[in-house]
Amino acid sequence: MTYQLTKADLYLAGHAGVMRRISAISKSRPEPYGRPQSDLWGLDIESCAAELLVSRALNQSWTPYAASPGEIVSDVGRSVQVRQTPRLDGCLILHERDSADHAFVLVVGTSINQRIAGWIRCSDGKQPRFWREDTGRPAFFVPQLHLKPLPELYQ
Repeated sequence: MTYQLTKADLYLAGHAGVMRRISAISKSRPEPYGRPQSDLWGLDIESCAAELLVSRALNQSWTPYAASPGEIVSDVGRSVQVRQTPRLDGCLILHERDSADHAFVLVVGTSINQRIAGWIRCSDGKQPRFWREDTGRPAFFVPQLHLKPLPELYQ
């Protein structure tokens, strides 16, 4: 199934991404997971677009911005986290500290050309075979072929 953001959605995601970046700068927050220090504005905007896409696809709530990131428990609904990569063949990246009982959705592409690649329960994705340390960012890298289709998330 294909989901796509409208121009109004993209405006909302862009605004939310800018607000996130301004909040991070004003509070001198370090980047989570050691993200690269390049194009952080763009990363925040693309992340917001991915989260909004998933919230629309699941018909669940999205809280794009909070005064403190700790106030938001999940990206979408009550227990869905969204990870985005511009790489169409990218993996879903899970970190040691990610909540084992949350579902993680991978969105690939950028802005209006994003595609929901699938999802996995975090506890299922944290398998030794997916662990990688050769990336400069040690984490679990779950290939798309191990992800479930989005419609199965609430079955």
